[in-house]
Amino acid sequence: MKSAGPRGERLSPASPHPLEGGPIDSGHHMAEEAPEKLVGALHAFWANAGHLAGSS
Repeated sequence: MKSAGPRGERLSPASPHPLEGGPIDSGHHMAEEAPEKLVGALHAFWANAGHLAGSS
């Protein structure tokens, strides 16, 4: 199994696509403690995956 892409980025063992993103500074209950950061991260994830209206 390949663990790094051609540019050295980390790959998911279940997907050939590079993993992106980073940690969200919060405790155990992320949706309660950092809702704006969580929504922003999820929005970016789905937009990048092309699953939001108007995303390319």
